[in-house]
Formats: sequence, C-alpha cells, structure tokens
Amino acid sequence: MNRRRAWMRLALAGLGAAGGLRVAADTPPAADPAVAPLEWPAHEVAPGVYRFAGSGEDVTPANRGVVANAACIVGRDSVLVVNSGSSHRQGLAMLASIARLTDRPVRYAVITQQGPEFVFGASALRAAGAALLAHPRTAELIAGFCHICLARLVDTLGEAEMRGSVVTVPEQAVTGDTVIDLGDRRVLLHHPGPASTPGDLVVIDERTSTMVTGGLASLGRIPQLRLEDYAGWIATLTALEQRGAARLIPGFGPVGAPAEALGRTREYLQALDASVRRALMRGMSLSEARASVRLPRFATWQGLESVHVDNVQRRYLALELG
Repeated sequence: MNRRRAWMRLALAGLGAAGGLRVAADTPPAADPAVAPLEWPAHEVAPGVYRFAGSGEDVTPANRGVVANAACIVGRDSVLVVNSGSSHRQGLAMLASIARLTDRPVRYAVITQQGPEFVFGASALRAAGAALLAHPRTAELIAGFCHICLARLVDTLGEAEMRGSVVTVPEQAVTGDTVIDLGDRRVLLHHPGPASTPGDLVVIDERTSTMVTGGLASLGRIPQLRLEDYAGWIATLTALEQRGAARLIPGFGPVGAPAEALGRTREYLQALDASVRRALMRGMSLSEARASVRLPRFATWQGLESVHVDNVQRRYLALELG
C-alpha cells in the first residue's frame, strides 16, 4: 500500500469517532414526550463532586446511549458540569438530577473532547444558560464533523430518542490551564497537549483533589483511538498519575485511584502498539491483523469486538505510514 493511500485510510478511520457540520439552533426542539423519561442519577464521590454513571457499553437502544461518565461540581454560587452524554434527552436528565441536589445555577459545562458520547447533551445545558467550554481544536472538530456521529446515533437510537439533539459548538476557548471559581472552590481546567485527541481537557476539583479525564482514561472499556497523538497520550497518562490526585472519574468505568485507570489505559496502549508492530513485522495484511491481534489481559473489557478492532486498524495504518 502506498503512503498516500495509507494516510487517507488513517484519516477516515478517525472521522467516525469525531463527529459534525450542522450547528445547533439557539433553542433546540423539545424532546418527544412519547418517549419514556430518562433518569440519570448523580452519585456523590467526594464532597460536592458527583458522577453520572455510564454503562461502558457500545450505544444500543437498550442503554439509550447512556454509556459514558459525566460529572458535576457544586460550589457555593454555581455548578460546573463535565461532559453531557449522547443526546439532548441525557442533558435534560442531568439537569433534572442537579436540580434535586441544589438550586444553584449550572453556569459552566466543560466538553473534554469531541466524542459523541460526551457532546450531544450540550444543547440542553446551553438552553439552561450554561457557558460551553472546550479547547479550540475540540470545538473545531465538533463543528466540522459531528453531523456524522449525530446521524449514526439517530440510526442506532431512533429519531424519537434523539429528538432535540443537535450539534452544539462550545463558544468559550480553553487553551491552557484555566481556573473556574464556583464561589468557594476552584476548578482547574488543564490541557495537557495533544493526547487521546488534539484538544483533551482534564478537570480537577482542587478542594477534593478529584480528577475528571473524559476519554483520556478508561477502566473496563477499551479506550478509543480518536485523532490521537500516541506518544503524547502515553506521556500524558504518566504525567497525570504523577500529579497525585486523590481519585479519578474516568470517561468509562468506576471511580477509583488515578493509578488504576491511568495505568491500565497506558498498559492497553502499549500492548496494542507492541502487538500491531509484531503483526507488521510478520507481514500480516490489515485484515489479518484486525482478525488476529487480541490482548488477553483485556478480554473482559467492553468494546473488545468493536472499539479494539478499529484501534488495531488505526494503529496499523499509523505505523505503516512511519
């Protein structure tokens, strides 16, 4: 395969994870009342810090797209949300849960990366008055490609479930370390540089030393390659572990010690790279590598037959390009 053809295939392999072109209307349509209400409860993991749990599965009608974790941090004056789910309906469910916790307004919503499971509830958050914050590269990717992922979600979940879901582009750029003051607590937004995506943000509640990573770190689900800087991702995982946070809310999986989610994600990336390199050295074709590269240490993780196979293809093409 020549280098130009390999580059084109690598680029296309990343677009499906990124998503859009349609920009949200100022007031998205209301969710379809004929669909059963969606509950997305908030679970306190540290004082004033809550996790909205995702199943870690692939998106299916049965799980209604509630697959990735989100979080909120409640301060004296306001609330900051991290990520927003796969649909406008999920965003509404998040807001309803927050309203049961506090009467303080949701003023900020941080989108950590452009993955579809993180972005499509943002329309509900914006309509509620939250400012949407993201790295400029994340905003560009949402604006440029998220219509693709929205169409796929509509195909998978149905138009009724996705009613009101539109591509909503964050308007406030976060390019370096930025502190948000919620009144009595500081929340740090940290851009580590290109890692799992070009515009990853990590959110750190300084009071409780709680880190929220989005798709940078996963536990129990295969991490998805999305326009990644492979070496930068591995280096970022090591650097975040060295920050010594008390706990970590990953993009997928349970809350725990940072070393667990960060270390296991790094272990997967290193094992994937080594296995694909061996496949190339043995002269395997892309289709042979997709079928044969398996990582037994991650056999019980969600996404092994979907995300992992795509990761093998993406890493194969990247290494083939040199």
